[in-house]
Amino acid sequence: MDKKIIEIKNESFTENTFLEIAKISADNSLKFSDCDFTDFKISDLECNDIHFKNCSFKEIEFNHCSFDNSIWQNCKANGLDLSYSSAMDAKFDSCDLTSSKWLGTQLAQTSFKNCKLLGASFLHGKTLGLSFSQCILSLSNLRGISFKKQHLIGMDFSEADLGGCDFRDATFEDCRLSNAIIRNVKFSGADLRGCDLGELEIKDAGLLKGAIISKNQASDLLNAYGLKVL
Repeated sequence: MDKKIIEIKNESFTENTFLEIAKISADNSLKFSDCDFTDFKISDLECNDIHFKNCSFKEIEFNHCSFDNSIWQNCKANGLDLSYSSAMDAKFDSCDLTSSKWLGTQLAQTSFKNCKLLGASFLHGKTLGLSFSQCILSLSNLRGISFKKQHLIGMDFSEADLGGCDFRDATFEDCRLSNAIIRNVKFSGADLRGCDLGELEIKDAGLLKGAIISKNQASDLLNAYGLKVL
């Protein structure tokens, strides 16, 4: 039986008022539009199938909570903390998630599209099937995440920590890797021709072992080392 959709608009919620309305989420699908959420520290809450649109979150911590199949559209959620929560099959679209925390979060089949994730941390997340498109991930911590065989479009990984990530057979289109930490990254078969590698030095070129780069990229690497390609 399909859940009834209950839409709440233009409301402000504190921890207590949100907990009160969340009680009906087990039997209904809640949709919040243009709502403000302030100063939460909530644990062990189940809010699957919830929908946030044009909402603002300030000083919010949802730890050990469940947001499976949730939708987050055009939300401002700087510093959002979903550590040790579950957001499987969730969709984040056009959200500002700067400095957000996803420590140990269940993110299987979760998608981020057109999101700002500057300085976000995904340490120890469960990320099977996690996908990103047109996202800013500068200065973020993505250690150990697999992007194997993904088609990465419009991704900015500048100065991100990508240590141990798996980019095997991935294709980069209109992406940036400048000054990213790429220790122990797997690049075998990755097509980096559509990627800005920044001022990568020839001594670091070995970190890209197995990757496909363009003639211009190879020339830039050699020029930086004082060699000229004719």
